[in-house]
Amino acid sequence: MAYNLKDYLPTTNFGSGRTFSPSLPLIDGVTATSTSSTLPAAIMAKDFNNVVFAVETTGNANATIKFTATTLDSPHDPTTTSTITNQWAPIQVIDLSDGTSYDGTTGIVISGTDVHKMFEANISSLSWIRPMVSSYTTGTIYVYGIASTNQ
Repeated sequence: MAYNLKDYLPTTNFGSGRTFSPSLPLIDGVTATSTSSTLPAAIMAKDFNNVVFAVETTGNANATIKFTATTLDSPHDPTTTSTITNQWAPIQVIDLSDGTSYDGTTGIVISGTDVHKMFEANISSLSWIRPMVSSYTTGTIYVYGIASTNQ
């Protein structure tokens, strides 16, 4: 699944003039490592500067969550090698509760203690963003995303 945010009516915070996308489910109750046949949803974020991800896990999750992005016009498949027609790279995210930076290639490693956190990514000039689950052994994973401008 892929969400083109232009298909959704953005809402504006009239106090700040910032534009927000709706909150979209990218990973909704996943209990396995991502594969090409079970890709999490991607969001088109071309017209936005930032995206915030809400990450929730239950059942003493053990897994790694990574965020990937592309500048291509169509969504990428990060379960396969990055190529000229499937160009993608892992991106860094920042934990909004304590400012910890998570390197895109390492991801967010969850080790038996459920998380309920928010992470932000600077997505300037990126087209599509897609979370991925790897090294899964237990638990249930949810990731929601919302994009915004800085204006």
